[in-house]
Amino acid sequence: MLYLISSIIFCSSIFWMKDTVDYFSWTIFEISAILLLILLIFKNKILLPERKQLLPILLFILWSACSFFWTQNFHATLTALYKIFLSLFMLILFINENLKWENSLKRAIIFISILAALFYFLNSIYSLSNFFLMSHPNLFSSFLASGAVLLTSQIFKTKGWKQWLCLIFSILIPITILLIGSLGPLLVWGFGTIALFLVLYRKKIYILGIGLCLILLLSISQNSFGTLWKRKMTDPYSQERVQIWKDSLNYLISCPLKGSGLGTFRDHYPQFKQIQGFRNAPYAHNELLNFLCELGMIGLILLLLILKNLKLPFKGTRELFQNQEEWLAISIGLGVQSLFDFNLHYPPLLLIMIFSISKIFKTREVQINNRSTKLFCISGMSILGILFSLPGVADFIFRKAYPNLEERKKAATFALKIDPFNALYRSETGLARDILIAIDLEPRNVWYHRKAAAFFFQEWQKTKNKLYYQAAIEEYKIIFHLAPNVLQFKIEAEQFFSLKIENIRD
Repeated sequence: MLYLISSIIFCSSIFWMKDTVDYFSWTIFEISAILLLILLIFKNKILLPERKQLLPILLFILWSACSFFWTQNFHATLTALYKIFLSLFMLILFINENLKWENSLKRAIIFISILAALFYFLNSIYSLSNFFLMSHPNLFSSFLASGAVLLTSQIFKTKGWKQWLCLIFSILIPITILLIGSLGPLLVWGFGTIALFLVLYRKKIYILGIGLCLILLLSISQNSFGTLWKRKMTDPYSQERVQIWKDSLNYLISCPLKGSGLGTFRDHYPQFKQIQGFRNAPYAHNELLNFLCELGMIGLILLLLILKNLKLPFKGTRELFQNQEEWLAISIGLGVQSLFDFNLHYPPLLLIMIFSISKIFKTREVQINNRSTKLFCISGMSILGILFSLPGVADFIFRKAYPNLEERKKAATFALKIDPFNALYRSETGLARDILIAIDLEPRNVWYHRKAAAFFFQEWQKTKNKLYYQAAIEEYKIIFHLAPNVLQFKIEAEQFFSLKIENIRD
């Protein structure tokens, strides 16, 4: 029951997680994982990956931590590192009691997927926008796609009314994904389902063809697929994705060996951004490219070493996933989507991927019989739990007060006492000193420089002090250096100062 409740909490985050940088939601995952690990320690024994498989993982974590020596955003690197620790904790949990976790996660994913699909239809009919939260349709739908793959596998493992229910919902969920209108989740569902049939049901591949044709006919009859395809071909955001990949490649070329540092993509990307407008890309929309930009070729070598020791994706992968083919299929689907999206930055999908990979780890048993050792482990995990909870508590306080400007300033001031390295809170207090500290914490963040320039310009208008005027110009000079190709910054500066860009640069 404990595993089922935990699985439902993890999976239900698709309803209440606001975005991928929602620290409060990440904290819920982190605290839950730590509490479950503490309960595991009380059992006096714990399963860990074999040394040969664990060593490259620890080396990878060490290399990620080395980013602190050259990162220009301490807070981003720190929070990204604690997400890596969450992944390690979840891996250890899944290795222990793997069968119980499998049954619980499978039920939770299927239940939440069906519930989410039904909620989406109700939301479409009754407009439950205040109740139904879907901040990232592409990530929300990808979770549904994972549930659809699991339901498809259950069609051939159940009988009677359960089999019919699985069949109905395995058709309903893909239609929901088509109606939501994001192509990424279709990759998860399409490649996941094809992989499932190729690996497990080769003799029943014709059923897959019939099912795909049926779903396409239903969607075309509603003009959903045609509209989706037309929108994706004309949507500027879809066309921008290719440009983001090109810009990210230029980013990678500038720091190929060690990268810019863990978690720092959004800070360095504006320097290479060719897309016009103030909107920034927080990720490369390609997990591998994003990874290379942040951790470089050394990080890639360590990642390949991990995969080599897991015998992935080399010959014999099917044998490694013996009797676990549905998880292999889901991991293939999510892996394909990760080449076009940032789905592995989303906790529910990351959780599914980690569990899928946990299936192929070889384990060794570690006894924790010594009382002092057990106390040390529990104390250490408890301290980590408290430290990891601080960003989430601060984030919850700040987000709750965000709509009201005055309340936001107070909440930002209070949140700083809990999470003092968060530059966002500094930038929202309304104090010049805090804006400058935010710039010191994240010197490559063009938005903080822009906010500082606006503040100095307003002060110049009030006081006519030329020092404020000059300070505002200096901030825009930095912005031009950090984002040299974004025309909007230059236009904005000209409007502010009524000067030509050449004069501002001089």
